[in-house]
Amino acid sequence: MLGTILFGKYRILKPIGRGGTSVVYLAENIKLRSKWAIKVIHKSQSELNFLAEPKILKELNHPAIPKIIDIEEDADNIYIIEEYVEGINLREYKEKHIHVNETDIVQWGGELCEILHYLHTRKPYPIIYRDMKPDNIILMENGCIKLIDFGISREYKYQAHSDTMQIGSRGFAAPEQYGGAQSDERSDIYGVGLTLYYLATGKTLSDPPYKILPINNEIKSYSNQLNECLMTATSLLPADRFQEALAFKKQLGMIHQPNTHKSEIIGTVLIGVMGLMPRIGTTHTVLTLGSLLTDKGYKAAIVDFTNSNDFTHIKNMYYDSNDLGEQFILRNIAFYLYQENRDLTELLTGHLDYVILDLGGFNVETTEDLIAKCHVKLVVCGGKDWEIPMLDNFLLSCRSAKSFKYCFSFMDEENIKHIRKNMKGFNCFVLPYSPNPYQPSKAANVKFNELIKSYLPKKQQKKKRWFRRRSDEKKTHVTR
Repeated sequence: MLGTILFGKYRILKPIGRGGTSVVYLAENIKLRSKWAIKVIHKSQSELNFLAEPKILKELNHPAIPKIIDIEEDADNIYIIEEYVEGINLREYKEKHIHVNETDIVQWGGELCEILHYLHTRKPYPIIYRDMKPDNIILMENGCIKLIDFGISREYKYQAHSDTMQIGSRGFAAPEQYGGAQSDERSDIYGVGLTLYYLATGKTLSDPPYKILPINNEIKSYSNQLNECLMTATSLLPADRFQEALAFKKQLGMIHQPNTHKSEIIGTVLIGVMGLMPRIGTTHTVLTLGSLLTDKGYKAAIVDFTNSNDFTHIKNMYYDSNDLGEQFILRNIAFYLYQENRDLTELLTGHLDYVILDLGGFNVETTEDLIAKCHVKLVVCGGKDWEIPMLDNFLLSCRSAKSFKYCFSFMDEENIKHIRKNMKGFNCFVLPYSPNPYQPSKAANVKFNELIKSYLPKKQQKKKRWFRRRSDEKKTHVTR
């Protein structure tokens, strides 16, 4: 079929999806050069109502639902020409990202709930989607999602007692979709819960132990609130779930309140620090932050993602560092040397309070994906005339630029006022002068507390030191 021109205007380019009764192709309008998706449904192989999907989609108008452009039919097939959604589905995303950031899970969950609210409140009959799963959710380049494949969706019949067919995707379908009751809004809520559960754990009900377990049993980086949301959404009995999509969304929205106690948010807080240019003070900032946290008694680790050999030089300079191969301990901070394609999972199991990433300079291809996993995102900037273009370039090229806190070094109050005026809507801070990162000044202590205050316990009580120095250790000094 590749290269075939359908209906005198659509050239088939390649298959982009396949189901039990249909194939989806990427096609090009030969006159307009525009891209479209064409879903080819084989009549002889389907027990479903062929026109259910186009009938439903034609009446919908939502930015997260693809629009139908045209419907064609011949003796064998129905052809649905619809908006081409470019991106990757959430199953593919999970396969590429072992650990999915909780912030992303919450964000996507909220967006899915908004889509369901739109479908479930349609008049005169609500639409029940019935096939919520990661494969049907496309993540686009702009970070937004779209819900595709309405092939088994149905209008809710108020007088019906059960579905006419047992249908849905195994591992994600609600129990009532296997027979005995009519699927309703709560069936879709169950599907969203299972989808978010998959993003967190990589498992479905088709995987051992064939039941839903608390997500923070094994992965301590997810909060109790997220776990509670997912356990409620995936209750076996519909009456025990969220009764409407907006109630689910509201509960998800309560997870990352800015003044929530750190221990109630997450097990290990991930802090990413990067600089907009070389030698701007990124590693110095990382060391200062690590020292401040361990001085308060917290368990903190610093991980090198720069391959600059700075950490190796630090290890060699201090002869009382506890060398453990790729890791060494200095002043109660665990330093992890550069390792290509490092997996952070082992550091996010909850035994550490904070993990700080030294990301070096910003790179769209490598840094943006990594920084997206961080709960606190700091970027060290320069405010001098010749440094401002670097900042402008970053603001234009980084799609998550507003989620950062911008830390300016060697900046006076007069200049920072000017920068804050020009960067309205961004969080800008001045880093106080603190020449020794292992002995931060009081001003540095105050400022860094401000930078990470949402992830500090309300009472900063001293804890026992993580690593006790041996009594025979000599005092730290620098060899020259």
